[in-house]
Amino acid sequence: MHKFIVSLALALGLLPARALSTDNADISELRRQVEALTKTVTALQQQVNRQSLAPMFGDGQPLHGGKSVAGTGTHHDHARVEHEHEKFAIQTGVALDFIGSYSRRADNANFIMRDAQLTLSCTVDDYARGYIVLNAGTELSPAEKTDPFEEISLGIEEAAIETTALPFGLRVKAGQFFADVTRLGKNHGHDLPFTDRPRSLDLIAGGETKARGVELTWTPPIAHKLRITAGVVDNVGAEPAVTRRLYFLEEGDEEFGSAFASGERRAFDQLTVYGRAATVFEFGSQAQLHLGANYLHGRDDGVRTLASTDARFTWQPRWDSFDLLELGGEYLWSCTEGRLADEAASSTAHARGGYAYAQYRIGKHFQPGVRFDFVHPEAFEEADSDSDGERDTIARTRDDIFTYSAYVNWHFSKANRLRLQLNYVKGEHDVTPGSDDDWQAFLQWTVLFGAHEHDSEW
Repeated sequence: MHKFIVSLALALGLLPARALSTDNADISELRRQVEALTKTVTALQQQVNRQSLAPMFGDGQPLHGGKSVAGTGTHHDHARVEHEHEKFAIQTGVALDFIGSYSRRADNANFIMRDAQLTLSCTVDDYARGYIVLNAGTELSPAEKTDPFEEISLGIEEAAIETTALPFGLRVKAGQFFADVTRLGKNHGHDLPFTDRPRSLDLIAGGETKARGVELTWTPPIAHKLRITAGVVDNVGAEPAVTRRLYFLEEGDEEFGSAFASGERRAFDQLTVYGRAATVFEFGSQAQLHLGANYLHGRDDGVRTLASTDARFTWQPRWDSFDLLELGGEYLWSCTEGRLADEAASSTAHARGGYAYAQYRIGKHFQPGVRFDFVHPEAFEEADSDSDGERDTIARTRDDIFTYSAYVNWHFSKANRLRLQLNYVKGEHDVTPGSDDDWQAFLQWTVLFGAHEHDSEW
């Protein structure tokens, strides 16, 4: 290219000499040729400059089959540069989950933004990716009056790093994340099939399976879908499990504390370890059966053990329709034992329960469903054994709580859903102050925009 430009310059230098020996008509023609050659040289020089600056500014036009010329003479694939930029770009997603609730027994109505969630994720390099989930949320408590300026909790829901290039189907995650224990415990509130988290899961597992530590997942490179997960964390659960809760007797105290003595340090043998095995059986192209089993053991406030099993069956009548039948459920068992916080004696508390649901997607928009939930929790409460008006002992309490739910979803689109749900809750003791049963109604509106992916299907 440079040789060609030099030759053109020499030609331009010789043209005036030739023009002196021609008549006036030839001079006019030569002038026209000089102007045309000058424009050609200028255009070629500008094109060379653009290709030299393209690696720095990314706005050059590719030459020679999609290659651009760098200032050092190194060739780069322009398409590959654009692909790498997209690969390492930050993905942003937002979820807004608004809920209106009403409790008949408490005669209480609430409007809350349960989740205002921002998710940022990015592939760091060829070996790892990271993500962070920020959330401003309010607890869903239909029987209690909420204050919009005091009940909002702003914080980091998740912040983790995970590998992307380990061999043999291995993946390591570290940070703060939802542990792969139970099936719906690792779902954010707006991703649940129903408005409220099942009471059995909420009390036994502690709601969301939030944890901090390290998790290893193995997906064997075989035809059958199988995933095995193991983790070592500080604890699992956004709330304390019911088996370690101590409900206070005196008014004005917080709702509950820990029934078991807590140490000032966490030794290695007090860490929580857990495991999950999950698999999927496919029956043709229209039906799938998801099965999972979980186990957890750790020492925090008392020695905690949890075991559960879960299942989900889906069936699509026709592959080209939106119709979808989904049946799901989970059974949980938990135990906590140790020395009581205010007494020298030791004690043990158990809890068991589970939920089952069925829902059917009719066409593109309409999806009704029903749910049954049962939990038999054991907890501790302060007691006044000698009736002198002061707490003097800790007593273990038992309860049976049943929840019957019916709900209907209206999907405006994949990112816009409206849900109406009705609950009837029946317990042996107070479900709401002064009553052992309650009717509850929920109106939920959820919208998503941007990237929104969760690895929680199985």
